[in-house]
Amino acid sequence: MRVVILVQHFPPKTTGGVETATLNIAQKLFQRGVEVILVTESDKGHDYIDYSYGFCIHRVSKDPLHLWKFIKTMRITKSERPDVVHIQTFYWNGLVFLINKILSTPVIIYGRMYYIYNLKPIIKPWIRLGIRTADEVIALTDDMKKEILNLYDREVRVIPNGVSDNFFQTSRKPAKNDSDVTTILFVGRLVNMKGVKDLIEAISVLRERSIRTHVKIVGDGPEMGALKKTAQVKGLSQNITFFGEMHNRDVPVVMSESEIFVLPSKNEGFSNTILEAMASGLPIIASRVGGNPSIIIDKESGLLVEPNNPTDIADKIEILINDEALKNKIIESNRSKILKYRWENVAEQLETIYLSRSRKRHQKKKRNRPLG
Repeated sequence: MRVVILVQHFPPKTTGGVETATLNIAQKLFQRGVEVILVTESDKGHDYIDYSYGFCIHRVSKDPLHLWKFIKTMRITKSERPDVVHIQTFYWNGLVFLINKILSTPVIIYGRMYYIYNLKPIIKPWIRLGIRTADEVIALTDDMKKEILNLYDREVRVIPNGVSDNFFQTSRKPAKNDSDVTTILFVGRLVNMKGVKDLIEAISVLRERSIRTHVKIVGDGPEMGALKKTAQVKGLSQNITFFGEMHNRDVPVVMSESEIFVLPSKNEGFSNTILEAMASGLPIIASRVGGNPSIIIDKESGLLVEPNNPTDIADKIEILINDEALKNKIIESNRSKILKYRWENVAEQLETIYLSRSRKRHQKKKRNRPLG
């Protein structure tokens, strides 16, 4: 089985949720014997081929309108002669029709971006074309499936993300300099959509209640400067540590040294970091948006909060600090629930779909072949 995977960005330069998920999927498929060829945007400003992860990666330089990048991507895809083309996110939807019709190759879209929830009218026809044309469409959550069906009514599978084995293998060891200080963790891109400012304001509310906390913020992004300024203005510089970008191998250690994980997003697709926190044995507080409620059952696998509500975040943190029984119940529930979220399971399901779609396309070609 030979598969081309298309994704806009890819590690090591970009390590967001989509990029990390794509790396894990590609590695697990490769380990299963699938011949993986990945096409992504270049991180060096020029085209080159990279084998740093074991499989072939075509890194294609971008242009202002992305037109030349799409043309080169089509050429590479055609030259690799794949059995299946796997498209991560709806970014590449414009290529779905071309690959399917011109190259006559089965196309699978694995929709995994939060922006499916807030599509601008000008983008909807573009996304709808890809959804209609693809041989298979996969959503991360049931909620995302509903959004896709609102655009075009067709069969949509649901395959959630997985979590790296590293998070299961790291033992819990919460680090406390002071037994009265609770360590809270956020991991993610520092962009407005992630709601980190609301978390900082929640810590200010807790301080007014004489509840002592220390927040570890792991990640980088355009909001870094503004968030540091907010912490300084509120007199919280000593209560918050900004770690910046962190290598994936180090995140399990930071999680193992924390006590509560908070994801206060204003919108979210399917959060890898929630799964990682579950596997790490952390009780979770997450906003009631996007795919979060499909993972977090309130008061069972975490606590849900309303978006844009620092007081609600503060209230839920205080509940977990004071209610040891609830915290332990959440941790135990997540230990059993997380076992189904393994990247090996995701890769196995994808390989089954690849084989099925490739077989159907070959059978169709045989039926359409002229006799004699």
